Amino acid sequence: MSDRIQISGDCYVNESIRDKQNRLTENIICNSFLELLKTKEFEKITVADVCREANINRGTFYLHYRDIIALVDFINSWYIDAIAPFCFQNIGQKPDAASLEECYRGIVEVLLSWPEYSCVILGHERGQSVIDRVVELATETFSAVHRQHFPEADYSRALYLFTAELYGTWAILRKWCREGLKDPPDRIIAYLKTFNLTDRNAMSPGED
Repeated sequence: MSDRIQISGDCYVNESIRDKQNRLTENIICNSFLELLKTKEFEKITVADVCREANINRGTFYLHYRDIIALVDFINSWYIDAIAPFCFQNIGQKPDAASLEECYRGIVEVLLSWPEYSCVILGHERGQSVIDRVVELATETFSAVHRQHFPEADYSRALYLFTAELYGTWAILRKWCREGLKDPPDRIIAYLKTFNLTDRNAMSPGED
C-alpha cells in the first residue's frame, strides 16, 4: 500500500493550474492529518498541528476547510467513494463465495490503506456517518435493481434483509477497526462470507 493516498482524486484533462494547486494542497492537508493520527489522539489534533505537519500557514488551511471536523468530513467523503462501489457488486445476482470474497477483500484493502483512520474514525461513533452514507447509496442501487428485475417479489422483505446485511457487515468491520485491525484480513473476510451468504440466499426471490 502507498503511504499517501490521493484524497482529491487524479488529474483532470481540462483542469486549470489553480484547480490542480488546490487539489494538491488538499492532498497535503489530508495526508498530514492522517499522519498525525499515528502519534496523537484525534481530539488533541489542532489546526496548528496540521499546518505544521503540512508546512502551510493557517490561512491556507482555512481556504479549504472551516475546522478539523470539516477536514474529517472531507476525508470521510473520499472513503465513501472508495468503499461504496464494492457494496454495489452482485446486487440482484445469485450470491457465491468467490464474488463475495472479491467484494469484501476490496473493502478490507481500503481499510488497510490507512489503518490509523480506520481505527480512530471508522472504528468509533465518529465514523457512523460514513457507514450510513455507504448504506444509503447501496440501498438506492439495490432498490432500483430489485424493482426492475423482480417486480413481483416481496420488495419490503428483501430491503429489510439487504439493510441487515449491510449493517451486519459494518458491525464486523467496525469491531475489527476498533480492535486495531489485529485479526488477519483473510479471517475477517471468512467471517463476512459466512455471515452474508445466508442473508444473500434469503433475499433471492422465488426459491421458497
